[in-house]
Amino acid sequence: MTKWTILAGAALGAALPLSPALADNGCAVQAPAIQPQTVIVTYDPFDAATANSDFLIRLDTVGCPPNRNLFLELDPVDPTQSDGTSIRFAGSGGSSLLAAISDQRGGQGHGRDDFFNVTAGSETFYLVVPRGQIVPPGDYRAQVRAAVRLNNGRGEPEAQTPFEIVIRVGAAIGLVPAIGRGLDLGELRDGDRADTPVTFDAYANVPYRLTVRSDFGYVLRRGGLATSSGPAYLPQLDSDLLTTSAPQRDFPLPPANLWRRRHSLDVQVPSIAGQQAGTYRDYLTVEIGALLGE
Repeated sequence: MTKWTILAGAALGAALPLSPALADNGCAVQAPAIQPQTVIVTYDPFDAATANSDFLIRLDTVGCPPNRNLFLELDPVDPTQSDGTSIRFAGSGGSSLLAAISDQRGGQGHGRDDFFNVTAGSETFYLVVPRGQIVPPGDYRAQVRAAVRLNNGRGEPEAQTPFEIVIRVGAAIGLVPAIGRGLDLGELRDGDRADTPVTFDAYANVPYRLTVRSDFGYVLRRGGLATSSGPAYLPQLDSDLLTTSAPQRDFPLPPANLWRRRHSLDVQVPSIAGQQAGTYRDYLTVEIGALLGE
């Protein structure tokens, strides 16, 4: 099976110039600094694990006690992109991804994703993209701001830094065995097919190509030995007989509500003329590949 690596990334815009804003009792806070300016996260829509990537936010104060509580808010500039727990990252064609910013890897126990009680210094945060969100490849964006307050989180922020997060989704494909792991032809005869075809599922967020590979060159070898003779055969994928010179077939994007499609694999033996009695075998492998830009 062909495997593809999906790289997702988030690009952070440059922070605003650091300029302390005066607050209570001469205590001032500077605009948050985002480090690094590019956050890399790998997101595979079909991966069973939650994807997350860490980044740093540094908060500096002037004239404040070292342990002064600061109230950091991380939320989208457009309030309609947040439900108070997750941020919606918009892609092209109306597609979107939900993700959260948490102070814990994996997002455990983050509650509201956008409000944190911190002190001056560098704090680690995580962009958490929950599993099971099947979307087409592309860039998914949200304009986010890091705003800091001194007065118990109330009132207007004393300083803030806007930045952009981009989740980049690539092509994702795979195969899942469904029913049957072998093709039993029974007693060979001309035009023979298997008693029951093998079925399997392909999942993808792009159009894809299935290729059927043979260990013995699409010949059933007597005794399962590569050096023995036997009848040639043709692989059949779904309802189509494939040529041995190009044993493959292309498929469009699966239905968006499922993102997977069921296939069947069979073979046809045109003739067994001149073959000796015995048990004949071959071994087939189905490969999947992404059709990019189609």
